[in-house]
Amino acid sequence: MRKYAIDRIPANTDDNTKELITNGIDDAVYGLMMILDGVTGGLQNDQYAVSMESIIKLKRNGETIQEINTFDGDGMCMGFHGWKENDFGDNELTEKEP
Repeated sequence: MRKYAIDRIPANTDDNTKELITNGIDDAVYGLMMILDGVTGGLQNDQYAVSMESIIKLKRNGETIQEINTFDGDGMCMGFHGWKENDFGDNELTEKEP
C-alpha cells in the first residue's frame, strides 16, 4: 500500500515536497494500522460497537496452515517503524526449502 502510493508521486516532484507527501502516506498507513489494532477509531454508542480486525493467513497449496488475528497481540503498529527501515530483526524473512 505504501509503495503503491509512493510510486504515484510524479517524477518531477521536488525532494522537499516528495518527503512531505511520503510522510503523509506514512501517517495514513499508520492511522489505518491503529484502527485495525483497536488503538483508535472505534465507533460505538450505548448499544452498538464497531471494530475492524485483520486476519493474516499462511497457506500452502490453497490450504490455511496457520492464521493470526492482529487484534489479539501486539498488532501491526509495533513493527511499523522498523519495517519502513527494513529492520525485521535477526530472523530471515523467508527460508529456502531443502
